[in-house]
Amino acid sequence: AQLYIKFIPPKVEDYAPRCQLACINSLVWARFSQELDPKSIAGNVEVRPCANENCVLTELGAPLEIPANSITVVPVPKTTETAKRFLSIKPIKADQTLLLQPGKYYRVLLKGGTDNGIKGMNGVLMTGLNDPEGFVWTFRTKLGPDSYCKAESVDVAPLEKFETAIDARQLFVATPFGKADECSAVGQALIQTQNASWTSSDKKVADFVGLGTIDTGAQLP
Repeated sequence: AQLYIKFIPPKVEDYAPRCQLACINSLVWARFSQELDPKSIAGNVEVRPCANENCVLTELGAPLEIPANSITVVPVPKTTETAKRFLSIKPIKADQTLLLQPGKYYRVLLKGGTDNGIKGMNGVLMTGLNDPEGFVWTFRTKLGPDSYCKAESVDVAPLEKFETAIDARQLFVATPFGKADECSAVGQALIQTQNASWTSSDKKVADFVGLGTIDTGAQLP
């Protein structure tokens, strides 16, 4: 008998911001149904400013110049899973300048559906598209002094990891969250823009590699 294996294609399950009051330091993200091939992300993510709420293609501004290391695939926050199916997009320059402006509309495009688009780990093309180029959504940022949101909590993913071998390593990703608001009942996911220190509660069990050096996805001040 012949055995046929059909891999499940990745599709967007959830995404954010998807509201009219996004923080200018919001993390732009999409959660996929399957683990993604990190190599397929390069050149396939665009965040562009809109002229107004209609986000007409002919009136879009140039794509934001987001550094490549600010667009990553990581484990889903607030879960124990290690599969990298959470696309994290940080609209911030290497010098910590935020790219999102207050009171503006933005259009996010995740290119997929072709061999050059976003794919799953097994090379399966992205599905569930809502646009000829891939998957698209729009959002608007807040206007006013509270457009920059402060972190109220920090989530580490995965929440826990059990190892079966000495000297095993695990990458953990920290994501700050703001307070609950109109955009999110659990608080908007935010970009890391401040210094952070980390330590192990029991160094006999586990400790940081490289004297605690961590990759925040962007330079810290």
